[in-house]
Order: sequence, then C-alpha cells, then structure tokens
Amino acid sequence: MQINPAELPAGGERFHGTLSVDFEGVSGATEVRAPCPVSFDIRAERAGGRVLVSGSVAADLQVDCVRCLALFPYAVEREFEVSYLRAGSDKGGDEAELDENDLDLDYYGDEGIDLQQLLGEQLLLSLPMKPLCQTACEGLCSQCGINLNNEACDCKPEVDPRLASLGAIRDQL
Repeated sequence: MQINPAELPAGGERFHGTLSVDFEGVSGATEVRAPCPVSFDIRAERAGGRVLVSGSVAADLQVDCVRCLALFPYAVEREFEVSYLRAGSDKGGDEAELDENDLDLDYYGDEGIDLQQLLGEQLLLSLPMKPLCQTACEGLCSQCGINLNNEACDCKPEVDPRLASLGAIRDQL
C-alpha cells in the first residue's frame, strides 16, 4: 500500500486497517516474523515541503531468543511520528549536519510512501536489542548444543589450560 503525497487533501488523511508485513530482505530482521497481519492507525498530512505521518502500529510477532534460539511470541504496540521529504529535495548534499528533528526523517520517491516498509521499520524499532524468551533463559550448552531450558546435560565445563594449575591448588585445599 502506498501513500501518494500529491493526492493528500489539505486537512490530511487517515489510514487504518491491517496489513501483512514481510521482514525478508530487511537488514537485522532475519530473526523476526509477523505471522498475523499488523494493525495500524495513521494520519498523513502535508506541512510545507514535508509529509508528516503519525499514528500507531500493533502486532504479535515471532522472535528468536538470542540465548537459546527458540522462537517465542512478542507483542508490540508503538506510537510514532515520521517526517518525509521528497528524495532529492534537500539542499544539504551528502555532508549535512543533522539535528534532533532529523532523526525521524525519511525520504520517498516517485511511487510515494511505502506503508508496509514504514510499519516494518516501526515494529523493528520496538524490539529490544537482545530479545530473550524469558529473563532467566539459560541458553544453549556450549559443548553439546542442547537447550538448557528444556533439559540438563552432563558436559563438564572446559578449563582454560592456562588456569589448570590453579585447579590443582584448589583441589589441595
């Protein structure tokens, strides 16, 4: 779904509904899936040379745990506001100093603003940097690879050979 800034009415336009979001090809999103359509409610309006898009997005995502690699559900609700400029309309060139207002700035091309891309980016921004299935996740055994949350293993921790002499001292005590 595209938002065409040239067709926006003077007072802006509201968009709401559900949309399927595919994270394939999005950098850093290989461990995120959206099995259900994403709910959104946004408003787009022209303000000078910019298009302001604000609203909210909600989704039930499936995310891989960074410790045990298990897939777990993660609910996301996010409110956002993004300013868009037409690609090539800025006069700053390649080297321009950014201020705080430019952190939520994006560009659109001839085809308009891609709503699927916008919603996908906002969902990714809602995720923690290192998602965990549970705060006490024990992860995977570094030797046999089993999930320590589900079963125990009999692997003995590897001892650094440089510290082996300290183990001998410990055993004498």
